[in-house]
Amino acid sequence: MHRHRHRTQREVAIKTLLILLLTGLLTALTGCSKKDDTGTDTGPPPDDAHEVTIRRDAYGVPHIRSSTDIGAYYGLGWAHAQDRLLQMNIFVWATQGRMAEALGPDWVESDTAQRIIGTWRHAKRVADSLPDEHQALLSAFADGVNASVASYSDEINPLFAELGMTPETWTPAHSIVAWWRVAEFFTNNGLNKAEQYYEFMDLVSSIGMEAAIEETTGDAHPGDPDAAVVQVEDVPAEVQAEIHVYAATMGYGTEATSSFAHLHPKTFNHETPKFSHAWAVAGSNTSTGNAVLISDPQIPVQSPNVMYEWQLEGATFNVRGISAAGSAGPLVAFNEHVAWGMTATGADIRDLFRMEMTRSDTYEVDGEEHTFNTTEETLLVRGGDPVTVAYRESIWGPVVTELTSAREGDEFAVKGAPFSEVGTDTFVAMLAMMRAKTVDDLHLAVEDWRFPSANLIAAD
Repeated sequence: MHRHRHRTQREVAIKTLLILLLTGLLTALTGCSKKDDTGTDTGPPPDDAHEVTIRRDAYGVPHIRSSTDIGAYYGLGWAHAQDRLLQMNIFVWATQGRMAEALGPDWVESDTAQRIIGTWRHAKRVADSLPDEHQALLSAFADGVNASVASYSDEINPLFAELGMTPETWTPAHSIVAWWRVAEFFTNNGLNKAEQYYEFMDLVSSIGMEAAIEETTGDAHPGDPDAAVVQVEDVPAEVQAEIHVYAATMGYGTEATSSFAHLHPKTFNHETPKFSHAWAVAGSNTSTGNAVLISDPQIPVQSPNVMYEWQLEGATFNVRGISAAGSAGPLVAFNEHVAWGMTATGADIRDLFRMEMTRSDTYEVDGEEHTFNTTEETLLVRGGDPVTVAYRESIWGPVVTELTSAREGDEFAVKGAPFSEVGTDTFVAMLAMMRAKTVDDLHLAVEDWRFPSANLIAAD
């Protein structure tokens, strides 16, 4: 395969959002649901064996109830497919590297990147290695999706036929990548680190290691203090002191003992900074005496929305919130006891490894030789010739040389979430959060949060 520069993550994200907007303009709901004027669901009910009821409020939000958790997840999958079937499939096709199959040659580059990174491949490994309970719930969700599609087979969104595609037979891996597809927009991919590496090494050659380190790190960016809603004078001196002490324990600030200075970003990918918002107010400061949580994820307005609202009641949870279409766990939600909001942190969660190559497919780590595991995939292209893509895997993760600015003879592999482990997934945390009764429960639950890195604000 010829070497090329990978289209930026932002460009791919924008293109995907344009496709989703197009589908929204052509059909308000990307599934196949039936509702009467009162908002009550009038479609065929799910299998009676699952003891599920789905009622819709005046806004069309599904309220799914079952005496069992398995039944509740069956109903959740059914509702997702009713309302967001095409959108769910687009999320999956984009992650599988199959958009060119539906939309033509313009998507070959982004599809190639997905095949090289192997996100879909890894999601199947994760799905197969999850704890039994989580596999069972995701399987129930998938059963609900597939049963809903079968029930409405004559009313499937006509865009499937126009695109020459058919709905995926849903599996637990599909729900995992539906979340990963959205999460990918809120994390770094690590691919630009090759260029940064070369810039640094060229500097070392020019002025030496110590001087290169000094020039690269420099002083921490001061930020813009005047932009803050809460100014320094608004914070009691004793609170400021405690903040500084805490920051020092984390390696930040002038009192820090760590030798690594905290580097603030100096530029943004957009004209002005834009962040999601979340805040909680204690009951002592509200008119009702109850704590209040506001969560405002800054997601572009589009039709259909990236997020899908639902309420789900089973044997061990009763929760209402929003999730990515096709994902089985909520991002922002509340139950009878606790509410939470998540916002992205943009933390660096992937590292790029430059490998010491000994032959074209063999590399050395700590004196031991390893060989890439290589498989070839065929990428179908609507209106064009098929493209063969090689997926190569190292001990760290996928080999991504073609997606970087690698110089001749160099090979790079990426290690980081969500490719760095199996046996768990963010869905494990999401389920535990749905069952939480206190913020302490949430604190334990989010230990299993994997991707993307996130801020959590909660109130109980």
